[in-house]
Amino acid sequence: MYLDFIKMQACGNDYIYVDCLASPLQADARELARKLAPRRRSVGSDGLVLICPSESADAKMLIFNADGSEALTCGNALRCVARLLFESGFAKKSRIKIETASGVREVLLLLRDGKIERLCADMGVASVGGMKIYEARGEKHEAVRVTLGNDHAVILVPDTEEEGISKTGELLRKNAEKDGINVEFCSKIGENTLKMRAFERGSGETLSCGSGACACVAALAARGLVNVRRPVRVITGGGELCVLCGQELRMRLCGEAETVFEGRVEL
Repeated sequence: MYLDFIKMQACGNDYIYVDCLASPLQADARELARKLAPRRRSVGSDGLVLICPSESADAKMLIFNADGSEALTCGNALRCVARLLFESGFAKKSRIKIETASGVREVLLLLRDGKIERLCADMGVASVGGMKIYEARGEKHEAVRVTLGNDHAVILVPDTEEEGISKTGELLRKNAEKDGINVEFCSKIGENTLKMRAFERGSGETLSCGSGACACVAALAARGLVNVRRPVRVITGGGELCVLCGQELRMRLCGEAETVFEGRVEL
């Protein structure tokens, strides 16, 4: 049996997308994610996304991390799914609703001459909690807890490229993973510009994390460190995202989404 798939990326966050709108996946999704995600040994990705029918939206997406665990939402994948639905003709409109495990989210497609220039996903309202201390490599790190579909621990640092961040981030991710938490290191480098590194539950360090970018903005907004009346630039290893954040911390994530290649794999 063969499976057709589409490899897409959004700000360097790459997933394998499978169209299950006409018929369900004839394989175990968790096992398939573990099989296809390893880089250099398989297709390679941050995880697997299934596009399925929905009774409450244009389509439903199921997200599986590289280790097979299920994620509740993904801002970068939302934009990719919206692009696929639009370009396939399944949902030929500028506002596409996608059901996720954390609720229905709307993606706005900014079009020029019928072609997509940019996509902006509604990420819901961020909930900023208290501080929590995580320990790694003999050091204590103070994190702001943020819930935005997924749970996040945002750690403010002077420089996201400082020595030891990779090892520290991976250790913190493993420590926090049992609680289902993603870890982000964030530094403010301009009036409304942030840099971020994301260590995602079930996938490790990724080039970008959409919900993580929004979590960083929410954490800084709660401290009055960003101007929520203006867009916030979040620079990641995979490129730049734009986060729109209202006073009530309703987050909107804008950026690219593109197809890398299409393929077929034997199950």
